[in-house]
Amino acid sequence: MGITRYGTAGRDSLVGTTTNDLLHGLDGDDTLNGLEGNDTLYGGTGNDTLRGDMGTLSFYGGAGNDTLLTGGMASMTAYFGRGDGRDTIAGHPDWAVGTNTLQFTGAIAKSDIAVSVSGNALVLSIRGTTDAVTIDSFYNYGPPTPEGANIGGRMTGVQLVKFADGSSWTMDDLKALVFAGTTGNDSVRGTWQADTLAAGAGNDTLYGHGGNDAIDGGAGSNWIDGGSGNDTILGGHDGNDALYGGDGDDSLNGIQGNDTLYGGTGNDTLRGDMGTLSFYGGAGNDTLLTGGMASMTAYFGRGDGQDTIAGHQDWATAVSTLQFTGAIAKSDIAVSVSGTALVLSIRGTTDAVTVSSFYNYNSPTVEGANIGGGMTGVQLVKFADGSSWTMDDLKAIVFAGTTGNDSLRGSFRNDTLSGGLGNDTLGGMGGNDWLDGGAGNDAMAGGSGNDTYVVDATGDTVLELGNDGTDTVRSSLSYTLGNFVENLTLTGTALAGTGNTLANVLTGSDAANVLTGAGGNDTLYGGDGNDTLLGDAGDDWLDAGSGIGNNSLDGGAGHDTLLGSAMGDDVLQGGEGNDSLYGLQGSDTLYGGAGNDILRGDMGTLAFYGGTGSDVLMSGSMNSMTAFFARGDGQDTIVGHTDTSMSTTTLQFTGAIAKSDIDLRVSGSALVLSVRGTTDSVAIDRFYNYGPSSPEGANIGGRMAGVQRVQFADGSAWTEDDLKALVFAGTTGHDAINGTWQADTISGGTGNDQLMGMGGNDRLDGGAGDDILSGGSGRDTLIGGTGNDQYLLWSPEGNPTDGVLDVIVEAADGGIDTVVAPDSYTLGANLENLVVNGLAYTAADIASKVFTGTGNALANKLEGSDLRNVLNGLAGNDQLLGYGGNDALYGGDGLDTLSGGTGDDSLWGGTGNDVLYGEAGNDLLSGETGNDTMVGGLGNDTYLVNDSGDMVTEQVGEGTDLVQASLHHILATNIENLTLLTTAALNGTGNLLNNTITGNSAVNVLTGAGGHDTLYGLGGNDILYGSYSGNDALHGGDGHDALNGLYGNDTLYGGTGNDTLDGSWGNDTYQFGRGEGQDRILESDNTTTGVDTLQLFAGVSRDQVWWRKSGSDLEMSIIGTTDKVTVRNWYAGKAYHVEQFRTADGKVLLDTQVDQLVNAMAAFAPPAAGQTTLSTAYQTALNPVIAANWK
Repeated sequence: MGITRYGTAGRDSLVGTTTNDLLHGLDGDDTLNGLEGNDTLYGGTGNDTLRGDMGTLSFYGGAGNDTLLTGGMASMTAYFGRGDGRDTIAGHPDWAVGTNTLQFTGAIAKSDIAVSVSGNALVLSIRGTTDAVTIDSFYNYGPPTPEGANIGGRMTGVQLVKFADGSSWTMDDLKALVFAGTTGNDSVRGTWQADTLAAGAGNDTLYGHGGNDAIDGGAGSNWIDGGSGNDTILGGHDGNDALYGGDGDDSLNGIQGNDTLYGGTGNDTLRGDMGTLSFYGGAGNDTLLTGGMASMTAYFGRGDGQDTIAGHQDWATAVSTLQFTGAIAKSDIAVSVSGTALVLSIRGTTDAVTVSSFYNYNSPTVEGANIGGGMTGVQLVKFADGSSWTMDDLKAIVFAGTTGNDSLRGSFRNDTLSGGLGNDTLGGMGGNDWLDGGAGNDAMAGGSGNDTYVVDATGDTVLELGNDGTDTVRSSLSYTLGNFVENLTLTGTALAGTGNTLANVLTGSDAANVLTGAGGNDTLYGGDGNDTLLGDAGDDWLDAGSGIGNNSLDGGAGHDTLLGSAMGDDVLQGGEGNDSLYGLQGSDTLYGGAGNDILRGDMGTLAFYGGTGSDVLMSGSMNSMTAFFARGDGQDTIVGHTDTSMSTTTLQFTGAIAKSDIDLRVSGSALVLSVRGTTDSVAIDRFYNYGPSSPEGANIGGRMAGVQRVQFADGSAWTEDDLKALVFAGTTGHDAINGTWQADTISGGTGNDQLMGMGGNDRLDGGAGDDILSGGSGRDTLIGGTGNDQYLLWSPEGNPTDGVLDVIVEAADGGIDTVVAPDSYTLGANLENLVVNGLAYTAADIASKVFTGTGNALANKLEGSDLRNVLNGLAGNDQLLGYGGNDALYGGDGLDTLSGGTGDDSLWGGTGNDVLYGEAGNDLLSGETGNDTMVGGLGNDTYLVNDSGDMVTEQVGEGTDLVQASLHHILATNIENLTLLTTAALNGTGNLLNNTITGNSAVNVLTGAGGHDTLYGLGGNDILYGSYSGNDALHGGDGHDALNGLYGNDTLYGGTGNDTLDGSWGNDTYQFGRGEGQDRILESDNTTTGVDTLQLFAGVSRDQVWWRKSGSDLEMSIIGTTDKVTVRNWYAGKAYHVEQFRTADGKVLLDTQVDQLVNAMAAFAPPAAGQTTLSTAYQTALNPVIAANWK
């Protein structure tokens, strides 16, 4: 059992034993030492020192600034609460195997504690107070000792911090709190272990000390020193940082900002992605990396080792500089290549800088690894004396050959390699390179890209692989392309050039070259001189050039294009295939050969041989061309070329072809000359022209026709006049003959012919057969002859009135003929049919124009169009077709058939029994005189019926239709409405639909029949009947009318006059108002459920109605007037009642309440005439009764 000792109010020294002691210092600055055992020490007030060497210790410092010391073999718990002052806990310097705990007492929580560093100590302060605990030697600046004096180790004095709520901080928690920066300007120091320091925002100072540290400066401009060890340092994402690696192999990354990085000793890696960077690698083999948006200066001096500079990202827009320091000059630097890198070595030392990826032997990457590019890591080399090397300077040093046998390698940029003297080896690598071996037998390989080789010796070799670009050899001697080389250009006096199986481009020199394409689709350019171009197989392009040489071009097999020279006399042979041959200028001879070829020459004397196939032969404006054609040559076409022509073209038939062997026919604007008994033919294009006559005479047989003379082997010929006569003479067949812009005479002969006059005042005679005649522009005479002919009054110039002025001549027995007119037109004698189409007008013209078509005394067929037409049949049994548009059709005399088509049309039959079809649209149909048949069709149609034999037909769903009748009329099925015309007394009857029937000013009898009908009597003493089914509305109008609703819930309004209203069965409504006479209501509905109503119009209130009994009748009058309604037999029984009376303001009087008013008013005389309101006395007596019954 240990001892218990108490101090005094003064300064005491209490020492325990080797057992479990209890020491109380009380007041004063006391020293308590428990020695060994499980001791409990209370310092009390004052600045006390508590110590225990071994055992399990409990330290209560109490108030004051106390020091708590533990030995290496003790486990201590230090208790600290609010008001305990500022205590210090220190571990023992020898060794430690125990665990020390700081226990915060009371309500102190983690959130109450602020953690900070002071020297090598960790300070835990209670927020809002001056109370704090300092954990001494939390980390140590000195190198680690065998005891492991490092952050959070057992020598720190505390290994665990606990709180009253049971939560705690371990050493790892404290480490994280210590090394976590804030948003302010922090100063964070590491230990001799491997620390992780993160400063956060602010301009921070971080020092790693020993160990392999990871340090992140965060935002702001930071100063960071890694100290010893292999450190990883991040400068921050903004701000201008200074980073020091110190000793060890460090990794420094400035990230963004204008940063300065010092590698120190060791093999360091320095990197910056954006900003203006300064890199000092220091001693060791360092790697300097720049990002795509950074401008970097790398400083290098003697003794700095072997550094490597590399561009870092995918692209680069900045410039990096290598700055040699000290007295290093250009002459001190040796430049060499190592792989893809450029090496700059300081002579006489082992110091060197390697510029990585200066050029790349492999395929270029997306980073653009090419010589001297932004990704090389360096674009400028500077020296202390102010001189420098640019990229061009470095390239010149790298790619300059010597007088010896050099081996030069390019990059993946576009390089120029010059071997100079000697037998050199040149490798272009990537890019579009220029390789010139110079004198000697050189070996050249361009690599990928479109490379150019200069060959000047027979011993030169060119090596290309497949898919390595499109390459060119420039040779000063005759040359044959090797494998995988596409193009050849001959220079100097070289004569012959030969391609390979690729698609080659061969270009000659000014000498007389022989170029052979060999296989492939080749392009051959002859240049000046008398050249021979041989396409060989493939679809080739052969161009003799712009010189004056006389050239020979042979396309060989394939679909070739051959161009003669600009001035020479060339021979062009297409060979097999569909070839295009262009003689250009000079006296050229063109042979198409087999295939469908195009032969053309612009100037000179030309000889064209199309050969077999369907060839096109085109002559220019300034040449004389002879086209040779023989049996077996196929179907050729000869075309004149430009708008004006000073040339002459001859078609020369060869062999035994004579005039008698040739058939002539017209196809479009072409004249076709066929060799009888064969399929061979020559089409002379534009033999005549559809366009207006021009100064050049672009008309039949003119120089633009492509041929002016046809020559035969026997010496005979056809001139232009001969051809004209042959063209315009019809045959016994079906001819299609077009005139010219001159005044032509064209005869169709027998057969169904098509004759078109074009321009000029033409005479067209169709002859026998069903012919089509169109004069075109001009005042033409059109003679159809026998047969059913058609006249097209059409102007090719778009003049709508031109064609209708033509004279048409038809005999009485000349068939059924039709005129098609673009404008209004009246048929002449012996013409049966007319079509008015308005096609020559613009949309703006059509909007305001009406097109009129007029027949004659024959049985005409008149056709309109989709425009607005007026068609007049006149005499004869005519057929009128309006088609689209809002048309007016007049049949005239005879039995006519009229069809309106679409649109809102008006159809007038005229005399005779006519048939009218309105078709679609809201049409007006009037048969006029005769027993007519009228069919409205779709739309809301109106029929004018004036004959008892007229018949109106409508189908279900074809609109809401109206009959306007001048005689008694009963509506046919599917017609909704009827109006009676004239002033005669007429009857009108509906059908089973919901009809609206309107009378006239005379006496009418209107009957609704079935449906919900509306009847208007208008003037006269009319009789109106509703229907036996349906709820009808009957309006008597003027006069003394009789209205009978029959069945249904009807509305009866007599109007002016003394009317008789009989609702009959149903819930009927009678309407009455001021000035509407003296009406009678006849009611005899004995059903118990019926409710009939008398509705008073506005202007009649309940106190303006006078009630009296007259015999068995009930009289209801409007005071001050003669207007009244008499309900007959009211007092004979309820069956004769009107069940309710209503005013316009909604007041209702029931039939059971009427007698209250009758009795009340019986005591008074009715108000005098003109008195429209009750007197005061009457109001006093009657208003209470009126109000009590009218609700």
